[in-house]
Parts: sequence; C-alpha cells; structure tokens
Amino acid sequence: MITDEIRAILCVASVLIAASRPCTAGGFVFRELWGYLYKGEEAAITGQEPITDLCYFSATVDETGRVRQAVQRPGLGPMRAGRQRVHLVINAPSNRSLMYFCLAKDRQTRDALLEDIVSVSSPFDGVQIDFETVRPEDKQAFISFLTLLKIRLGADKTLSVAVPARTGPRADAYDYNEIGRIADKVLVMAYDEHWQGGEPGPICSLDWCRRVCDYATKQIPTERLIIGLPLYGRAWQVVQYSRALRFHQTIELLDRLGKSASRDNDKTPYFEYLEPVRVKVYFEDTQSLSAKLQACSEIGVRAVGFWRLGQGPVDLWQVISSGQ
Repeated sequence: MITDEIRAILCVASVLIAASRPCTAGGFVFRELWGYLYKGEEAAITGQEPITDLCYFSATVDETGRVRQAVQRPGLGPMRAGRQRVHLVINAPSNRSLMYFCLAKDRQTRDALLEDIVSVSSPFDGVQIDFETVRPEDKQAFISFLTLLKIRLGADKTLSVAVPARTGPRADAYDYNEIGRIADKVLVMAYDEHWQGGEPGPICSLDWCRRVCDYATKQIPTERLIIGLPLYGRAWQVVQYSRALRFHQTIELLDRLGKSASRDNDKTPYFEYLEPVRVKVYFEDTQSLSAKLQACSEIGVRAVGFWRLGQGPVDLWQVISSGQ
C-alpha cells in the first residue's frame, strides 16, 4: 500500500528528476535554460517556457552602496515554481565611481553591501551579480568582492556573475578565467554587439555569437558557463537630426526651406519643419535564435539564458521543448 508519506517522497523525487533533465533545443541538448524576469512583469510568463533557472531582476544597489529593499520570491503561477530555481539579480547603476567606493575604496561600504546581499537573497536559491561598470583598475577589488560573497553565501546558494561578451582577451575587470574559478555560474551576455549609441546592426549576429562562444568555452569551465542570448530588437534612426548648428548652417537651412524664423517672448528665434525619418530595425525571431542555439551547442555550450522573458517569439519555447 502506498502511504501518504511515500506519495510525498515520490512527488519530491519526480520534481528533482524533472529539474535535472536535459533540455532539448533544435535537436541539441542543453543542461540548463536560464531566463530573466523583470519585477512587475510576472504576467509575461505563459507556462510554456521550459526554464530551469529564473533570474529575478529586482534589486538595485542604491546611491549609497546599499541594497535596502526587501524582495519577495516571485509567485510563478503557470511555471510551476517548485521546478525552477530562482536567483535574485543584484544590479548596480551605470556609475563607475559608486562601484569604486563599493569595491575598492571603502571597506565598511563593501562589507555592508555584502551583508545586504546575503540578507535580501534569503528567500532565493541563488544570487547573480550584474555589475557592468567596474573600472579596469578595480579588477582585483571586484574579484575579492566575489570571493567574499561566495564565502558568505555558503554552499547552499548558487553564485552567478553576469559578464559582458568578449571575443578575445581585454584589459578590463571581467577576467573570465578568474571569475569562473570563484562563481558557480558565469553568464556571458552575448548581446548588444550593436547598441543604442552605435551604428545599426544585429544585436547578436551569428558569426559574432560563434566567436563569443568559442572564446568563452576556452576560458570558463563548461559546467559553469551560460551563454545569454537576446530576445529583443532595437530600432535606429539612420539619420540623426538632433545636432548642433552653426549660425551660417541655420541660415542656409532657412533659405533652403523658404521659411522665416518666429520668436519666443524672450526674442529667441526658432522655426519648425517636417523631415522624413528613416528607421532601421534589427530583431530576433525563432529562426535566428534557433541558429544561435545550434551554434552554441556545436561549440560545446551546455547552458543558455534569455534576456528577457516576455520579449521574444512565443513559438520559440515550443521549438525548444519539442527539440525539432
């Protein structure tokens, strides 16, 4: 006779087996599939996402170097929360000076930040550090910070670190080799090959993705490496109309338009005109993402992540789940 106690044990065992089962994508096997979720966007989850690890983007280092906000573990609804590990992402603003004080300058600030992270991550299975503006000069301070954080988190929590994409060595703070020795997981953000302030182009071209994967697999142990892929697109205004004008250029433009200037109450002249804007958009769909997943697998990557849930094509999850 199967007692209630035995049923409970079997239920737990089935969950653990499901969580550790390899995920297929396009006929290739990935041991882990990570996905990012913004706080407040929980409704974006449909239940079709075969995610093993969820990164909850909801905690930010404030202007004093602290993480003071309490963060509740999200209710995942259709994702069946018992089957996913949930990691709290600790994000730092784009402020190199703040990172300098948090990591290198002020030991008291550093230690307080470490304690904050340990405290706020209590309900979660792991912590991901996403500090993207660490100065090259603060590399060793960053490595020391990660080492101390791993010790304080203990063996029961997974420490993951998000690092920028690289295709070769670079003199910066994100030493793949050293970070890969400290962190349990390293997520290489293989996106923003072309970014908002640059020229139009793919967020992650297939050739660039291959080169990023090739370099990462040579620096980071395979069992610790995760390649992050984009689910978003970006639009660029091909001709930039916001620009400074010399006086003679302004007069030439007025003449070309056949206009005369008006004046504000303070006598400042101005004029308006319409100009057609050409916009170029690069984005990802299931076909392009499947090609990148295939490339990752062929190079030896065994875990991939997606930035971010709710932004990509819905049928991607069906392709990944079916392995077709």
